[in-house]
Amino acid sequence: MDIGQVDQEPRLIRVPQRRSSFLSSLHESVRNYKYENGRRYHGFEEGRKFSGAVDADEILADAIKATRFPTTRVPPNLQFEIDDVEREWAYGPESFDFVHIRYMFSAITDWPKLLQQCMRHLKPGGWVEVVEMDIIPSSDDGSLPPDNYITKHLQYLTEAGAKMGRRLDIAAHLYQLLADAGFVRVTEVPCKLPMGIWPKQKNLKTIGFFHREQFLEGLQGMAMGFFTRALGWTPQEVEVFLVRVRKDVRDPSFHSYWRTYFVYAQKP
Repeated sequence: MDIGQVDQEPRLIRVPQRRSSFLSSLHESVRNYKYENGRRYHGFEEGRKFSGAVDADEILADAIKATRFPTTRVPPNLQFEIDDVEREWAYGPESFDFVHIRYMFSAITDWPKLLQQCMRHLKPGGWVEVVEMDIIPSSDDGSLPPDNYITKHLQYLTEAGAKMGRRLDIAAHLYQLLADAGFVRVTEVPCKLPMGIWPKQKNLKTIGFFHREQFLEGLQGMAMGFFTRALGWTPQEVEVFLVRVRKDVRDPSFHSYWRTYFVYAQKP
């Protein structure tokens, strides 16, 4: 398909909170934000879900924004929906050939249930792919000191996530979780996701640059929500702490990376 020839308005719809056979427009409801500590958060599933808010024209997906996909032209078989993946899915059993889950570690409270939902709604022979990364960074050359503030930040984040019912260190457990859910041909492909431009290889340097920038862009929103709600920090304490985190993130002498896991499996 030549996407460039498709001239169609993008569809952004919201699935009602209860299971339903119809889809309704977000329209003005997309702007029902929650404001807290100078931050704006999505109002969808308030109290159950946590994520930083974005402007309405960016809400489709970070991936689309990053790839500069023309949001005024989309394939006719593509639509964007906002729904709670942990509730009953608004689709019948065996509806999908492929389910992709990525970077959901801070949002999911019940991974076994989610993967069982995938099993139920995949067609026989269908595939699920989950991409997540370790929450704590690593370094092969010892350049990341134990007391660095990147690690401290993510340790606090892990603690806060646990208090909010979210297991942030889920990546290394995905293989077994998929097997336990009944999937077959479970395959795990680990890779290294660098932070910053320290790698010598050009492609890894580029990846590290974008990883660093997206990490810094989301740092304050993630920390402010988790640390004030779960750890009892004041906004001022969060801001002072993040000054040190940003300094270490930008330090080119720290050759840090995250172990990232691409795990895929098939429904029998």
